[in-house]
Amino acid sequence: MKIAYIRNTFPKPTETFILEEILYLKRAGHEVRIISNWSDLSNLNGKIIDEGLLGNVVCFGLKKIALSEQLNIALRFLWASRGKHYRNFFWFNFIKDRDVDAELKRIFTKKFSGLSFFEKTKKQVAERWEIFIDGIRKNNISVSKSEYVLKYQTFSPDHIHCPFLFAWDVDALAQLHAALPRVPYTVTLRSRDIYLEKADPRYLSRRNKIIREASKIFTISEFNKKTLSSMFSFQGEMQVVHSSIDALLFTVDPAIVVKENQLICVARLVPKKGLEVLIEACALLRASGQPFQLSIVGGGVLRSVLLQQIESAGLSDVVHIVGPFRHKVIKDMLNESEIFVLPCVVASDGDRDILPNSLKEAMAMERLVVTSDVSGIDELVCDGIDGLLVAPNDPVALAEKIRFGLRNKEFARIAGRKARNKILQGFDINGEGRKFEQEISRLVSHAAPAIHSHA
Repeated sequence: MKIAYIRNTFPKPTETFILEEILYLKRAGHEVRIISNWSDLSNLNGKIIDEGLLGNVVCFGLKKIALSEQLNIALRFLWASRGKHYRNFFWFNFIKDRDVDAELKRIFTKKFSGLSFFEKTKKQVAERWEIFIDGIRKNNISVSKSEYVLKYQTFSPDHIHCPFLFAWDVDALAQLHAALPRVPYTVTLRSRDIYLEKADPRYLSRRNKIIREASKIFTISEFNKKTLSSMFSFQGEMQVVHSSIDALLFTVDPAIVVKENQLICVARLVPKKGLEVLIEACALLRASGQPFQLSIVGGGVLRSVLLQQIESAGLSDVVHIVGPFRHKVIKDMLNESEIFVLPCVVASDGDRDILPNSLKEAMAMERLVVTSDVSGIDELVCDGIDGLLVAPNDPVALAEKIRFGLRNKEFARIAGRKARNKILQGFDINGEGRKFEQEISRLVSHAAPAIHSHA
């Protein structure tokens, strides 16, 4: 099959579940093209380089960033690639031209071959001038960029999938579907793009139309399925396919020594992760005399706020915010830790986590996880069996569960092994990817006669 993926940002370091899904389809022999608004090359996942996935990306536009930051990103990319697929870097700097109708794996290696610097510059200026003039006429530069790419490409997908439904994703999917009305499309309903309470009514109307007319809806938990069934009307059915991890990658390395009383939290520094609650719990642990060290791994808007809270609580010697790091580093840190903590909450704007992937990675590494009983998390963690659950926004209960885990090593060991088994059974990409692929194949086979007759 030829499958078009629509995602505002690809690659994106925090969305490894989408990367794993795409790689599964690619390894299964399907041709995948990722239609993206812009891309983030910071902390580039090694799998993207190793499997040449940048050659499957069509980028509509460029991120508006300073030249100094572009140079930093370029250097990080080149260092990560070590010379492998280095020519794929051209996609980051240039909008695609009429060569887009070639196979993606050849586009980025031949696009500018044999051209002088002057010729390259002239082509780039001509492309952007055409987009600019058309954008002025339409009063929308973004739409003109999208139409330019679609106008000069002949990639004819058998299926279109959209793993998120933010504003850009919705607009891009609507445009592609309008151009290819007989091609079935599916969407995955996840979290922030669905539960966010403050949103432009015009966006909500477009999004809801996309959801209503989709060939099929995927979602990532039974909690989501039950909640969303009451929120939307669907033309197609809804199926749960979990966001998945590569459980083989997240396997314990017995050569790495576990540090006693070491805690770890891998999370973006945003309200829904409940990190302020975690720091409050750490203050209670210290007051009780419980020894510990905590590493919070991630970046985000709350960094300065959390650092101030840590300093004010006198925890700077035991609570450290580090990273973000690549998965190899995170895996090693998980391997060294006794307990993984993630006290998720429902943010004031309605944003929330639905079965976070960082929890799955920790469980695959046989770590005891302590997390909040929120948004159907009990589908992933069974309290007292393969992890520990607490009520959200309760630092006292959180501190008690962490202390219990640190003082009951045998329970933590047994729970960790059960946790890995649960991941292997229901949250590994090999199982969930197969479910996803089979359902897309079914939709394509049913749609094929109509597509062929249209052609």
